[in-house]
Amino acid sequence: MKNTRELLLEKAFFLMLEKGYKGISVSDIQSAVGLSRGVLYKHFSAKSELLMEACRHYFYEKFFPVNDDFKALSLRDFLELTNKNMSALCKIFAAAKNPKINILRYNLLYAEVMQNVPEFKSFIAGEMAAMSVVLKNALKRGEISKGLSEKFVGGVFYDIYCRASSAHGGGDKEIVSQIIKDSRGFYRLVAAKAQG
Repeated sequence: MKNTRELLLEKAFFLMLEKGYKGISVSDIQSAVGLSRGVLYKHFSAKSELLMEACRHYFYEKFFPVNDDFKALSLRDFLELTNKNMSALCKIFAAAKNPKINILRYNLLYAEVMQNVPEFKSFIAGEMAAMSVVLKNALKRGEISKGLSEKFVGGVFYDIYCRASSAHGGGDKEIVSQIIKDSRGFYRLVAAKAQG
C-alpha cells in the first residue's frame, strides 16, 4: 500500500504525462487522489514543489537510487541497470491502463520540464555529471575502444534511450525491447576492440 506522499507523487506524475507540466491544476491532483487540498499542502508547500518532486522521483530517483555508487559500475553494468529500469517503467505504464501514459509521453514530458523548470534543469545537470563518471571510468579502464570520445559515446547512448522511443513503432514493450537491443548492440561496437 502506498503512503499518501507516494500516492500524491504518482498521481501528479501521471497527470503530467496526460496533460503536460503546465496543464494540471491542484484541483486535478486533488480529484485524482481523492483527498482534500489540506492533505496535499500538508506534504508539499506548493503545486510546483509537488511537480518538481514527482519529476525528480520518476525521472531519476525511482530508477537510479541516490545511494548507487556510479564510480564502481562498469559501463556494461550501468547499461544493464538502465535497461532493467526501462523495463520496470514499461510495467508501471502498463499497470496504469491508460493509453496516454507511455514512453513517448514520458520523453516529451522530460523535454517540457527541462525547458520550463530551471530547478529541474539544474538537478539534471548534477545527475548527468554523477552518471558521466561511469563513462569516464570506462574510457580509463579500456572498456571502450581507444579513439572514441566520451562525448560521442555518451551522445549515442543518450539518443538511444531518450530519442529512439519516438522513432520505433509499436507499444511500450516493443519500444523498450528495441531500445535495449540498440543499447547492447552499440555497446558491443564500442567495446569490441577493448574486449577483442
